[in-house]
Amino acid sequence: MNKNVNIGLYGKLPAYGDFINRNLPPTFVNPWDEWLQHFISGSQEQLGETWLNIYLTSPIWRFVLSPGVIDNNMWAGIMMPSVDRVGRYFPISLVQPFDLKINPV
Repeated sequence: MNKNVNIGLYGKLPAYGDFINRNLPPTFVNPWDEWLQHFISGSQEQLGETWLNIYLTSPIWRFVLSPGVIDNNMWAGIMMPSVDRVGRYFPISLVQPFDLKINPV
């Protein structure tokens, strides 16, 4: 990893009609999207009619992913509820890879 700050963005924002991806490789986006899709549909199934209110009032989540979870990088970021311009709900994530020698917390 180079010394530049490479923050990536993935998810949905009200100003856009579909997913946006900035500065993130497919090796991150594909497994991250698959995981989010799986858990969004699972939570919708479990929570039923209460899902939307719970989703929209969810806190901002901070996370660190160890090497091997997504790829060989350590990733740290934040994720919060969002929606696209046409009303489809999906979180927005800001993430950055970190060198294994750096503690991102």
